Amino acid sequence: MAAIGPGLVAAAGPAGAQPAARAVKVGVLRAAPDAPLFRQNFELFRQALLQSGFGQGTNLMMEYRVRAGTSEEIARLAAELVRLRMDAIVAIGPAAVRAATGA
Repeated sequence: MAAIGPGLVAAAGPAGAQPAARAVKVGVLRAAPDAPLFRQNFELFRQALLQSGFGQGTNLMMEYRVRAGTSEEIARLAAELVRLRMDAIVAIGPAAVRAATGA
């Protein structure tokens, strides 16, 4: 796991890994409304994916789940991403990280 700015955590494969032949499914879980710092950090994350050979619509599929709500609602969204069999889940913020690790 790697921290990419405050409250932004992602799991990644080995450095220099070749992109998979099939589309990689990444779930994005956020427990708060949009903020300028989030947009900047997430854009850096997307750029890193592109530099690693992963592009939305080609070999990358991203599923977004965003809700400012109770911990139970966030946990439900995390469980939904797990049921969808994401290859990785990017949990943004403390509540989302707790929900994702408990799913």
